[in-house]
Amino acid sequence: MQKIDEVDLLSQLIEAKSPSAAEGPAADVLEAALSKAGYKVQRYQDNIVCIKGDGEFSLLLNSHLDTVPATKKWTRDPWKAEVVDDLMYGLGSTDAKSCIAGMAAAFDRIDPPKNGRIVLTATTEEETGGTNGVNGIQVVLPEVGKVHGGIVGEPTNMTICNGQRGLVRIFLYSEGKAGHASRPWEGVNAITLAAHDIVALEKLLEETMRDGHDPLIGKTTVIPTLINGGTARNVIPNACEICLDIRTTRVYDNERIIARVKELVQSRVDVRSKRFIPVAAPDDSIIVKAARAALPETAVAPFGGVSDLFFLSKAPDGPVPGILFGPGNGQQSHKADEFVSIQRVREGRVAYQNIIEHFFQEGPSGC
Repeated sequence: MQKIDEVDLLSQLIEAKSPSAAEGPAADVLEAALSKAGYKVQRYQDNIVCIKGDGEFSLLLNSHLDTVPATKKWTRDPWKAEVVDDLMYGLGSTDAKSCIAGMAAAFDRIDPPKNGRIVLTATTEEETGGTNGVNGIQVVLPEVGKVHGGIVGEPTNMTICNGQRGLVRIFLYSEGKAGHASRPWEGVNAITLAAHDIVALEKLLEETMRDGHDPLIGKTTVIPTLINGGTARNVIPNACEICLDIRTTRVYDNERIIARVKELVQSRVDVRSKRFIPVAAPDDSIIVKAARAALPETAVAPFGGVSDLFFLSKAPDGPVPGILFGPGNGQQSHKADEFVSIQRVREGRVAYQNIIEHFFQEGPSGC
């Protein structure tokens, strides 16, 4: 049997190129490492599943194999694990191959629980949200049976994240009337109409910043991020498009925020995405208690983005309380010359082990 070392595995994973929907090389690396360590590995497309223990009470360890594409701003080879002092460089080193490596090594080191199962999954297409439910964690969850708690590996800088905001993406379409720019009275400027809607949405932003704070997962935000309008410098624009990035909470959930946008704007509202609802694990859930007991000096805070934690709330056997935790610093995510601290990777593996141990010490009575 060949024991799994988290740093060695991370190096191999970085050098296995795995953009979303093409994660096969990284899946091969992880499958080989687990097989050499003596485990039976199940594979669903390029999603990896490995289970230790045979009781009903179960903990899910999950992170994602895929990365965003490498940008042209990289000054190093994105797919070469390069070590400089305490730092390991490479695409996905922080987000989130360090999590997979740490989880796999922790899974390998810990004894099988006497009262349950540890379910290790490394899944695909997290960065792109999956392919309409036919890949990624959505494929895996129905195959692993009921789980009672989950740890989702994301770069949290060793912070315990007990929830995340939801995500709504809306496009606004303003319709005007084209005309010559020298005779503006003959047309209707769609950009001006869109500007009125942006000003109207400032009211909603102020409202949510004042009243939309969720004590577990943070503030509700409504931000215009893209605008597109006009066809020529001397033509009154007859159309304008605005994209809104909206992060929701349990106070202002997805449906409430959509309704408020529709009340405030004059443009046509096209809701492109609303499936990522806000999720949070309560303080008395077994996974949060286990994480707090394992890491009593560690801060508990909401996660900044969205992740596969959402899919635990939609698990086939009912919502699964989960946390996000990982050694990487989220400020490195998706950046050129991405890196992670090797010391943090080793500390992360130990932290995963401790959380697992405390989870099973709490036992089924803690559910």
